[in-house]
Amino acid sequence: MNKDRKKAGMTVIETAIVSAIVIIFFVSTVLLYYNLLLDEKKQNMISQGAIAGERVSDAVTDSLLANEYFVEFTSNLLNEMHDEVGGEKNIQKLIETQAAGLKLDGMKNINVYIDGKYYCDRDWGITDDFDATTRPWYQEALAAGGEIGYVDPYVDYETGALLLAIGKSLNGEGNVFSVDVTLGRLAELASDAALEGNVDAAMIIIGDGTVIAHSDKVETGKNYKEEEGTLGAGIYKKISELPEGFKEESFELKHDGVNYLIHVEPTYNDWMVISVIDTTEVYNSFRIMLITTIAIIMAIVFVIIFIMITANKRSFWAEQEIAVYKERMVLEKKQGESAEDAPGHLEA
Repeated sequence: MNKDRKKAGMTVIETAIVSAIVIIFFVSTVLLYYNLLLDEKKQNMISQGAIAGERVSDAVTDSLLANEYFVEFTSNLLNEMHDEVGGEKNIQKLIETQAAGLKLDGMKNINVYIDGKYYCDRDWGITDDFDATTRPWYQEALAAGGEIGYVDPYVDYETGALLLAIGKSLNGEGNVFSVDVTLGRLAELASDAALEGNVDAAMIIIGDGTVIAHSDKVETGKNYKEEEGTLGAGIYKKISELPEGFKEESFELKHDGVNYLIHVEPTYNDWMVISVIDTTEVYNSFRIMLITTIAIIMAIVFVIIFIMITANKRSFWAEQEIAVYKERMVLEKKQGESAEDAPGHLEA
């Protein structure tokens, strides 16, 4: 009887072992499939970010090339006038004529400094203490040495707004032509790319961490390098850790319990186009799917285990009953034979 009970116990253990193997197999299969799906979804999101980044990068490049052409063309005209006798009389007229195209590609103001005199395309109430040679648009253009020079965002003397400037030095010592570019135009490019590229945010930042364009206008003008504890600061920190000269990169970042996928693409000069995708909802849906699937598998396996154990027990007790019945029959038979061989039975 003890052997039978031991055998029954071994059957239960064997069933449990087989069931555990089945659980491990199915859970491993589900995990593998889950990781494959998650990786595919992640690659799709990276592609979304890359597409949005490329759109902004291409739009920015096209815009800046148009601005550069304007600067180059106008600078050549100013050089010709400067070299002509009496040509300086037509400089103001040329500036006002060229200003008609400033609404293209975010251009705003024209600033010119020739032979110690400042020219501009508008009457903005210039004060006596204004010195054009101290302005960033003048200094950066002069420092470019005859090439197109870019001025990082600076505060406009007239309006106090942040502007970019593209300029070039002219013939003659200390002569400069420059045109301002509004950050609003670049912000429009970023906003359009965010909507069309199905990303949560798109932005352009320069090497020192200044945001020159953002799909969220509130962020434009901030310096992420100087911030602490913000998403922008986290993004800039991760970018600063990337290898120098990288082509494009994607990385994940967690901030305030939210998961983000960041795609970075270098563009003009030291500018970088960044797209941001909130992956929290996507990852949570995948986790819920994984947990639900595993729970269903576990429930099914446990039901199967219960059925198998119950069936084994029934089979075991049925076998026990049959064995007992056989033993009883054998015993009764032996008792009958003993009775027949008894002396009293023989005398009768």
